[in-house]
Amino acid sequence: MKILLSFILTLIFWTSWGGADPQSFAVGKLLTSLKQGQASELASMFDENVDLLIDAEQIDFSEISQTHAEIILKSFFKRWPPQDFQLVHQGANSLSQYYRGLYKTNRGNYAVYILLKRNQDKFLVESIQFRKEK
Repeated sequence: MKILLSFILTLIFWTSWGGADPQSFAVGKLLTSLKQGQASELASMFDENVDLLIDAEQIDFSEISQTHAEIILKSFFKRWPPQDFQLVHQGANSLSQYYRGLYKTNRGNYAVYILLKRNQDKFLVESIQFRKEK
């Protein structure tokens, strides 16, 4: 029920601001996935290969498969369940988009950096990093 409500609120937000284009919807999906710790939803937005860094888990993979990254994120979200995710900054140009945010857990917070690159007609996650805040 919580997932459905979050999905509906995201859809209403993007529609009411005139941002109902597919890319805006995809960004909402990306942010909701982080907020709710949904590895499968997040991985569905990954490029074929993705750079993944989770410093608390000592994970630093350059160009791992989408499937492998999803498995690692499921484990991370299980070990560090989200309490919240807040978008801090975003930027874009015609070839890429990036997002910085704060992933909050009951055992600490993580600075998150996400880089999306244009792949034909859509943007896909090329890199995602979780760095434990001190």
